[in-house]
Amino acid sequence: MRKFIPTLVLLMLLIAGFVYAKSENFFQKETPAPAKLSAVEASEVTGITVTHNGRTVELVKDKGNWVMKQPGAYPVNAYAVEQWLGTLGALTTSQTVEEQPGDTAKYGISTNDRVIQVHTAQGTTTYAVGSALPTGSGDYVQVNGKQVVAAAEQDLSGLLLAPLDFMVTTPFTWEDDNTVSLEWESPIFSWVGKRSGSGSAEAVTDWTLNGTKIEADQATSLLAQVKGLTTDREVRPVPELKKPVQRFTMTLTQTVNGREESKVYQGWTTADDPGIIWAVPPDSSWAYALKTDDVMNMEQAAKKALTSAKAASANDKSTAK
Repeated sequence: MRKFIPTLVLLMLLIAGFVYAKSENFFQKETPAPAKLSAVEASEVTGITVTHNGRTVELVKDKGNWVMKQPGAYPVNAYAVEQWLGTLGALTTSQTVEEQPGDTAKYGISTNDRVIQVHTAQGTTTYAVGSALPTGSGDYVQVNGKQVVAAAEQDLSGLLLAPLDFMVTTPFTWEDDNTVSLEWESPIFSWVGKRSGSGSAEAVTDWTLNGTKIEADQATSLLAQVKGLTTDREVRPVPELKKPVQRFTMTLTQTVNGREESKVYQGWTTADDPGIIWAVPPDSSWAYALKTDDVMNMEQAAKKALTSAKAASANDKSTAK
């Protein structure tokens, strides 16, 4: 019996080593590295078409600028398009599910909805997005009507966007650095913010609000609140506004090439949508839907800033005496 003891000990050691190796996945096959879903470089893309929830948004690159073709010639947020292209470039696939699927319905894939098309000078690549994987780690995607792959790492919903997601959502876009004045005329509260000197708005302290000096950070905050008025709807053609009544006029004056230039923005209300103020930028054929409460909050903030500035001015005069 003794002569078998070394053999038994060796056998036990081998079994223990096997169990340990298995627990540490030493025998597991190496998982292949995720591959990019799209090999197209962002700079090569000349157009994007996204069909989702029964709607199609189409964008094309025209002379270096992104233009929306469908559902209309809405103003395009170029940064949103670049983000979209970045999301596409970051998407990966972990595996090919089926090379030549006969039936894509089992993957939740349709050729009429949840479809992404990326256009380049070389042609079009089509991605039809299906249902989620059983693991919940991604979605099924059919590429160019052929193989079905498993998308990984990123959520494809970041590509299935609506027209509003690609649209400029504020009518007020300008750089503060060369702003000379901003005049807001309204039945609720009218105000004029002016500054003199040169340099950025943050660096100049000689701001006035209705003739009363205010701090630069107050002026910058007020400008930011105006530019922060955004829409959560798609823009509307100005001619479609029914019996509009003027709600505000805003005049922005800036220094351009050494000369002062003014732009006038208009705000309108309509009887069919009383909770909305339709803001129209200068020379624009589109109206932006701003919530009346948001506009009023901005006006109240301007009023509060003026009251605070007047109180500070009065206090300074009293202290001087």
